[in-house]
Amino acid sequence: MKRKDWLWFLLAAAAFVVFYYFVGEDSPLHDIFYSRDHVDRRDTPWFFTCGKALMNGMIPYVEFADSKGPLLWLVYGLAYLISPHDYVGVFVLNGIGYLGTLLCMYLTVKMFVKKEWGACLLVVLTIPFLFIPSMHYETKSEDTAIIFVALTFWQAVRILFTEKLTDKDWRRAFFLWGLCFGGTLMIKYNSSLMIAVFLGVMLLRLWKDKLRFWPVFWSAVGGAAVIIVPILIWLACQGALMAFIDDYFIQTPQTIANLKSSRNYFLQMVKDRADFRWILLMILAGGAAAFTWLKEWKWFPMVCTAWFVGMILVFARGYYIIICGPLMVFIPLAFWFAVKEHTWPQLAAIAGILVVFGLVGYEHRKWYTKEYFGTPKELNTRRKNAHDVEDYIASKAFKPKILYYGCSDKALGMKSEALPACRYWSLQGGCTGQMTGDQQACVEQRRADFVLVKTDAKVRRKRLTDHGYVQVKGLPTVFGYNLFEKRPVPDHAFKAGEQDAAVAREGEN
Repeated sequence: MKRKDWLWFLLAAAAFVVFYYFVGEDSPLHDIFYSRDHVDRRDTPWFFTCGKALMNGMIPYVEFADSKGPLLWLVYGLAYLISPHDYVGVFVLNGIGYLGTLLCMYLTVKMFVKKEWGACLLVVLTIPFLFIPSMHYETKSEDTAIIFVALTFWQAVRILFTEKLTDKDWRRAFFLWGLCFGGTLMIKYNSSLMIAVFLGVMLLRLWKDKLRFWPVFWSAVGGAAVIIVPILIWLACQGALMAFIDDYFIQTPQTIANLKSSRNYFLQMVKDRADFRWILLMILAGGAAAFTWLKEWKWFPMVCTAWFVGMILVFARGYYIIICGPLMVFIPLAFWFAVKEHTWPQLAAIAGILVVFGLVGYEHRKWYTKEYFGTPKELNTRRKNAHDVEDYIASKAFKPKILYYGCSDKALGMKSEALPACRYWSLQGGCTGQMTGDQQACVEQRRADFVLVKTDAKVRRKRLTDHGYVQVKGLPTVFGYNLFEKRPVPDHAFKAGEQDAAVAREGEN
């Protein structure tokens, strides 16, 4: 990059930092329990606990697990070291990742507009698309993986739209794609499926230029090995390699299958969520509009956007749209060329995009007001209740073992730096028998110091009391959970009624 490029990119980066500080869910402006105005966090506390466990010497996939890759936990572990009692570290590290993403987007856009100021302007206009509130209501693994998508997207554009390519260009592009494949595979492997489209288009250019396949293949393998091999060696040294394979590649697909069998997320998102439908259409519209301004490889944007949308619909989760962020540059690019060339096809494409914009804005009118402006009185009460429970745990122990029995981690042990009580200390949707069995064994063996359980989980609550746990009185219900703590009685198998006698005997002594 030339000095002029850096100056214009830094201007775009400065705009992003201001935007990110106010909108980013992990900014110091937001509470650790509720992102923005009302949404309770689900994935962020889970990932943070994994990172914390990793940095406290616990063995991944043996002593804690969460159907994600170890690279994600390393990032969150570093975030924990930066700031152990809040998400400021997550905010900083993901912010750095987003700046890298913006740099790749800047270089991608400049391939088309050729002007530094134009690339800066279009990247700044794309920033709001990265944080659409109904899809980006908390930090997800997609936020960590997005830089790999942006990097492979940029390299695919370089390969397709550079006239004369050297051997070095080819090797670098495939090496970086392999590196990004390794990165996404070690975070969340459906992101690896998404970037496969960029590999496909680069191979197509390779075939068209009648070049040899094997040199670039080994470059890609070498790139992937840079990330994957050290991680696998480390897991093997920890005695966790087979556990990693079991959890990540066997248990995780089972949870997805269980979710799909119990609930049709595709219909829920496409049929019941108008905001979701219009955002997907907006992504596709940006890709389709490229037919009016691209001179060659006209199908490339449409194929990429259609592939990403298809992958989203296979898994049908709204927040997967986060990973499409780099492809959003096709929307302002359509406006750029419509203003520059103003042909009738381009103006018609812009008119269509504006209609979709209007529908997206209409469906998000309440999201923006309730997400960014004002705090309902009842939310202050909910936050206070959550902090009361967190303060109680911190007042009793430092780094206690915690179990979310039949429910998900909500960071209620943040201040005390609580650690997982067992491998599946927090129960995910579509849980397998192995996961529920691990939690039950944790209760029966009384490994947890504190247990959170749903108020209506009668069977689980009875099992807790039968094994020497008691509900903490005087604490509010938070997230629909009650807090139980382990009674100071001998660590043996309890039967119904025996725990009260044991406590009474200790009191007499």
